[in-house]
Amino acid sequence: MKKNHHPLSQSSEACKSISLSSLLLLLVWFGLVGARPGYSESLQGSQADQSTASLNSTVQDSKSPKNEHFVAGELVFVHVTADSNSLLNGAFFIDKEGFVEIPILGKLYILNHTPESFARIISEKGAAYMKDTHVTTRPVIRMTYLGNWKKPGMYYTNPDIALWDALYRSQGPINEKNIKKMYVLRGNDRLTIDVLDAYSKGTSIVDAGMQSGDIIILPTPGQGFWYYFRDSFTLIATIATSIGTVVNTYLLIDRM
Repeated sequence: MKKNHHPLSQSSEACKSISLSSLLLLLVWFGLVGARPGYSESLQGSQADQSTASLNSTVQDSKSPKNEHFVAGELVFVHVTADSNSLLNGAFFIDKEGFVEIPILGKLYILNHTPESFARIISEKGAAYMKDTHVTTRPVIRMTYLGNWKKPGMYYTNPDIALWDALYRSQGPINEKNIKKMYVLRGNDRLTIDVLDAYSKGTSIVDAGMQSGDIIILPTPGQGFWYYFRDSFTLIATIATSIGTVVNTYLLIDRM
C-alpha cells in the first residue's frame, strides 16, 4: 500500500534541499573567487615596499642620456627613404650573438654600431639593389600593455617617441576609470614612475624612465569581492533556480 506524504512535509523537505544546495553553491563559489587569478591592488603590497630603495636608483639610472646603440634580443628598424617597396624595409631581430639577418645583404654584425653608422653599412652594401641609398635605422624596444586597454598585448616601438603615441598602439583605455592608477612593472618590481604625468606631458618613453621589457598596467575597474560577486551572481541564481525546478517537478510526480 502506497504511503501518503503530507504536502506540508513535502514542501518543508524541498525547501531544506534547496537551502542546502544553495549553501553548497555559495561555499564553492567563495572558494573559486579566492583562487581566481589576475592583477589586483595586492601588487601594491609587500613586493613594492621591499623594493622601494633599489627602485629609486634604478629609475634615476634609466634617465641617463639616451643609449643609441642596438641590443641583442631586440630589433632594428630599417627604412629606405625613397623606396617604400624595398625589401630592406622592415624590423629585423638581433640574435644573441649580435647579428641581424637583412634581406639580400645577409647577416650583419650590429652591436658595435650606432643607427647612423649601421645605416651607412646598409647603404654601401645594398647600393646595387636600391633606387635610392638614403637609409635610416633605429633600435626598437618591447613594451607590454595589460589590463583595461582596448588592445592589450606586446608591441615593438621606438623608445624616443612620446609615451602617449606608444600607448595609442593599444587604441587607448576602454574607459577613463582607474586612469590615475596606471603603473609600470619591471620584472617583479613596481617602478615609481608617474605614467599619467609622462603621458599628459608628451614625455618620451626613454625620458620617462622606461626601458625594453617594461609592462604598463591599467587596472581593470571594480576588481575585488563585489566585482566577482556581480560577475558570478547570475550563474549562481540560474543554478539555484534549476535545482528548485527539478525538486518541484519531483514532488509533483510523487503526488501522482
